[in-house]
Amino acid sequence: MKSLSVISNSDAEEILNIIEQFQSTWSKKDISGVISLFTEDAEFTDIVGQIARGKDMVKLMHEQVFQHVMKGAVLKIHSVYMREVGTGLVLVTGKWNTEKHEDFEGKEMPLREGIIQFMCKKQGSDWKISLVYNTDMSKMYTREINADFRFFE
Repeated sequence: MKSLSVISNSDAEEILNIIEQFQSTWSKKDISGVISLFTEDAEFTDIVGQIARGKDMVKLMHEQVFQHVMKGAVLKIHSVYMREVGTGLVLVTGKWNTEKHEDFEGKEMPLREGIIQFMCKKQGSDWKISLVYNTDMSKMYTREINADFRFFE
């Protein structure tokens, strides 16, 4: 994974490790591994604008997509930029793609690409993911899902 940052090398290495763990555990559908990277009060906005508030809802959001359209998908975050936005807060912007995902009828879909932002927060000596905002530049699901901005329930 290529990276560019304007933060200390030690923080950049730790945060890059978290992003690599997110990519790896997400691709393996290791929900425990994914969720272990988040703060308790984390929020995750998915590609259709649903907002999962709190670690339990982030887990539920991912469990659902891992069982259906993303069950075979492989995530690749291929470049990230890291910038401190406050004491103990780093914004990470990454470009991603996925392959081997399916539509709602089980048909394999073409490569998807997007931009994802992670707000990483220092808790004690550890970095955790506090906020995620994910966008899909291919917009292939807008016809199949109610994409109105709403809370994930």
